[in-house]
Amino acid sequence: MVDGKKELNFDEFNSYDNKRKKHKLDELIEVIQDDEMPLGSYSLIHRNAILSPQDKEKIIFWARKVQTSIN
Repeated sequence: MVDGKKELNFDEFNSYDNKRKKHKLDELIEVIQDDEMPLGSYSLIHRNAILSPQDKEKIIFWARKVQTSIN
């Protein structure tokens, strides 16, 4: 989880410039589409952290919506 927060820290997200925000959201979409999130080792312990296809769709939709709102 610490490594994930280093990659995308929502506490700091608004301090990123617009290009970095869009890039971070692109990366988020990619790891979800490639089933790299959540990590398998994390999911073994936290069964409720497994994302359903609907969960993935909602997160991707949200990330794309945020991207379009960034100038």
